Amino acid sequence: MGLREDQIAQAKAMTTPDGQRMFSDAQIDAHIKQLDLQKTFSRTVLDPNQPEPPSQIMRSMAQGLTLNTADEIEAFLTSRGVDREETLRDIRMKLKNYQAASPIASTVAEGVGSLPLAMLGAPAAATKLVPAISKVVGVGTAMGAASGAGRAEGDLSDRGEGAFYGGLSGGAGSGTVFGGFKLLGKIADPLLDLATRKFGGRVSKTVETEIQRLVETTRLTPDEIVQRIANGEPLSENAALAAAVRLLFTQGGESSEIIRQSLTTRPGQLRQGAKQQLQTDLTEGLPTTVQSPAGPIKPTIDPNVLRRFNASELERSEALNAMYETAYAEGGGVTEGMLSAFRESLKRSPSAVGEINKLHLAKTGEKPFFTVGKTGEISFVRAPTLRDMELARRGIQKDINQMWKTGNGDVAKELKPFELALRGEINKSSPAIADTRQTASLNKVTSESFDAGKLAFGKSPDQMSIDFEKIVAKGPDAVSSFRAGVMDQIRNRFMNPGDRTALLGKLADPEIREGAILRIIYPQDKVEGILKLASTAAQSQRQAGEVLKGSSTYANMAQAKQQGVNISAQEITASLSGDPFTIARVVGKFVDAKSPNLTPEQKQQVAKILISEDPKIVMNALRDESGLAMLQQKIQSASSRFTRTAPGLFSSTATPALQSLISGQ
Repeated sequence: MGLREDQIAQAKAMTTPDGQRMFSDAQIDAHIKQLDLQKTFSRTVLDPNQPEPPSQIMRSMAQGLTLNTADEIEAFLTSRGVDREETLRDIRMKLKNYQAASPIASTVAEGVGSLPLAMLGAPAAATKLVPAISKVVGVGTAMGAASGAGRAEGDLSDRGEGAFYGGLSGGAGSGTVFGGFKLLGKIADPLLDLATRKFGGRVSKTVETEIQRLVETTRLTPDEIVQRIANGEPLSENAALAAAVRLLFTQGGESSEIIRQSLTTRPGQLRQGAKQQLQTDLTEGLPTTVQSPAGPIKPTIDPNVLRRFNASELERSEALNAMYETAYAEGGGVTEGMLSAFRESLKRSPSAVGEINKLHLAKTGEKPFFTVGKTGEISFVRAPTLRDMELARRGIQKDINQMWKTGNGDVAKELKPFELALRGEINKSSPAIADTRQTASLNKVTSESFDAGKLAFGKSPDQMSIDFEKIVAKGPDAVSSFRAGVMDQIRNRFMNPGDRTALLGKLADPEIREGAILRIIYPQDKVEGILKLASTAAQSQRQAGEVLKGSSTYANMAQAKQQGVNISAQEITASLSGDPFTIARVVGKFVDAKSPNLTPEQKQQVAKILISEDPKIVMNALRDESGLAMLQQKIQSASSRFTRTAPGLFSSTATPALQSLISGQ
């Protein structure tokens, strides 16, 4: 026996001198209770300032896991050489003191420990309501009884009483919690769903389901869908949804009109937007004012690229003439070397005399400043000026150019050094004329670059890559003029009915000549943006053609099958084989049939979501993230979690309180 049992036995054996027992059983029991009370933590019995008892979190968790038998298991394992009853009594006293000092922490610890047992009872909750409650109560009763028996102290009778009250508390607690949370979920879910749809801007569940079904066919995530819409690509223009959008369109009614209006207006708007962006990017540097007889109207971009370029050319020509006049006015002597080079050039190219005379007369309105004798000698009518010498040089250059054009390239090569010699003498005498001539050369490059840009799409991408490198080497003005020429060609092609709706698709496709060339010549910091615009506009145009004009028999049959229209496999096969009578019958069924799940109002809502360019509207149909929806999800989660764990959870943590309530202790 243990120490306490020995002391009790000794107390009972003690007698008075007259042979009577010194202590009655009641006195002994009272004394033992007083001893236990002195070891028990209680803020009402002892000093309120007494120290907190040691934490028993691990023991409390073990109690929850083992249906309140961990104390006995521990006493058995650790009582080697020591009285087991005394060890058990000490463990239980520590647990009671911890429960008295920290009731919440000890209860939570037991609950955490009992979670594995709670999950064992979860299958009982995974059935219909009435059978589920019966199973939950049964499991809760059994586990509560086992927990009550483990918690009880004393002999078999005491443990039986603990099992009885534990079974009652376990069954009552688990059944009440399971039923309560089931009821909460059943009531709260539809109420909160109604609130989110009435006050949160959500559409009906049927419409949401239809939108979600359509989105699944795109194989894109909701986030990807929303990002595309933010980029200007509504669901109605998604290629994977062409058949579904066509189905909604052909069913008539308000939803059909919504689809028709969107796919009729958007392609043109997107095409115009892409065209304007092309013009903005490809015509930088050209004049941006439209002229009228009264002067400039207002700063704006003239859509006529050719007119803008010609206006720019006129400005450059006028500026160049002014530069020449200034250079001539600055003066500079006509040297003997200059006159010698002039004579040598005309001696070898007599045909240049005619070009010089025509040019001189056109520029000055005067007779030529020299004559040529019968033997070829040159006589000066008056003293020549720098203007005379520069005009003569241009006439000689023009004659050389004409020889190249007429196949006399060898003669042109021989004459070119003499023209260069005259040019050099003029440059030495007047650097201002040399600078002006350089500007004239650049102006010529600008004009040639514009003309080359107008022919860009007529070349292969490989050739265009080589040519554009040469354009870049000529300077930024040449590049700007070349791109303006490309835009002039694009404008002309947009005016062609055959290209109007197809050109943007070609520009967006890197495998097609136009798309490959655009990527070569476009400003590289802007090419991604224009390609996105072109791609969106092209897809909008393709979808409009597919939905509003394209052949739709096969695709409509596929969609009709999904929506429950009564079309047999034999009719589909016969239609695909070209049987006109079957095709007519199938189309008739399809047109006459109504969607079994969508009312006209719901179809209208679906159509509005499909054409919407607002990411929030589409996201609400795919995934509601409002506060009400989050509350709804939390209640659903809590209801599901507690109904699954109710059988086991209330076999341990709630048992003590319920046992006391049921037993009246």
